[in-house]
Amino acid sequence: MLKRALAVAVACAVVVGSSGARALASTQAEKDAEGLAKVKAKIHRAGTGERARVEVKMKDGRRLKGYVSESGEDDFVLRDARTDAPTTVAFTDVAKVSKMPPPQTKAQDVAMYVGAGLGAVIIVLCIVAASQGID
Repeated sequence: MLKRALAVAVACAVVVGSSGARALASTQAEKDAEGLAKVKAKIHRAGTGERARVEVKMKDGRRLKGYVSESGEDDFVLRDARTDAPTTVAFTDVAKVSKMPPPQTKAQDVAMYVGAGLGAVIIVLCIVAASQGID
């Protein structure tokens, strides 16, 4: 009687253990597919061209920075921001994608400096007016 109960318990443990492993394997595959879909969506959402700047963290630990010049179904071409060298990257090799802000244009730089200069002039005028007693 004891042997039979022990055999049933071992059989139940084997069945439960094997079904749990299969469920775990399917969830890992689902997680991989979900991660791949997120990477593809971020790359496609970033678009292409010099304003589509991204930082890509690879599964092997490397980090690539640049802009997306082409985007396909299985891979995309990332051009280095400094050297403009193309690198073809497979979506399956990517761990994470981060969108980077576009670089400032010359007009934005000029507007920022003009605004800072006007602010400094106004502050100096206020100090001079206060020191002379002008309200």
